[in-house]
Amino acid sequence: MIKISNDSKIYVICPANKETGGTELAHQLVDCLINKGLDAYIVYADDEKYVAAEIPVSFEKYLVHIASEPVDDEKNVVVCPEAIFLFALSLKKIQIIFWWMSVDNFFLDTRMFSQLNFFGIYSTLRYVYGRYIRHQPLFGEMTVSKLKNVINRHLHVYQSEYARQFLLSVGIKDPIPLSDYIDTDFINISLSDLYKKENLILYNPRKGFEFTKKIKLYIDFGNHPGKDRLPREAAINYCCVITGIKGSAKYVEDVAIPDVYKLEKNELATIKHLIIDVLENYEQHINAFDDYRQKILNEKSVFESDVERIFFRKHR
Repeated sequence: MIKISNDSKIYVICPANKETGGTELAHQLVDCLINKGLDAYIVYADDEKYVAAEIPVSFEKYLVHIASEPVDDEKNVVVCPEAIFLFALSLKKIQIIFWWMSVDNFFLDTRMFSQLNFFGIYSTLRYVYGRYIRHQPLFGEMTVSKLKNVINRHLHVYQSEYARQFLLSVGIKDPIPLSDYIDTDFINISLSDLYKKENLILYNPRKGFEFTKKIKLYIDFGNHPGKDRLPREAAINYCCVITGIKGSAKYVEDVAIPDVYKLEKNELATIKHLIIDVLENYEQHINAFDDYRQKILNEKSVFESDVERIFFRKHR
């Protein structure tokens, strides 16, 4: 486990100049740690090196301190997202937490050649082929022995059930949850507004584009590499949500909607019927998402409990 002392510093490595769910989560963690009295910092990185960068405008609402790079001391801690975990391997003394915000980005990182060099061409390409060409996760069959042997001594924390299952499948024992939460400040809907909604479909045009071209109506049939924010942001604003069953969407722990709203993307007739039914009978469908909305509203308190469990055990 991680040991925090009164003079420990905690560094969270974050890709620079990017505003994504993952980079926001890194800032949320630093904000939470600082507000709980710990000495925590964001360290920006880009192209396999630490860089100087400004806090993105949309993240300025968080209380964040910036450090140029981690101080490699055994009393300190570095938190490294899975997509840029190679940064952490050059550190020799510091305590390391690998934060699995996603699974797919671990293999499809921009530093693909580094991944190939570290894991070997067979393990990396076999996963990519299975996940993106055959569209099968192959978790039970795949063994990344080098990953297990090199970093099993470090702490692994996961954002989604999808990531937890992956970690267990490659032999990493006892991963710990460190979830996330969506910012609910933007919610401006009242119950009286519900029946004023229009028959509009919200979708992300950058995800699942090949499938979008086939049916012309797209909900969220993307890869769901982690517990995605867009379905939660839609649900909390009283939208109905339809997803595929890839990645985290497969798990009720990650996307807590009834199975009837999760479909294989080749079920075109069923998808079409469901879309029409939701648009024509919104009042009947929206109540099916009550539990999902409540789970989303509770996420911040769950996140803070996760932080307490990892960083505030009785060893100080």
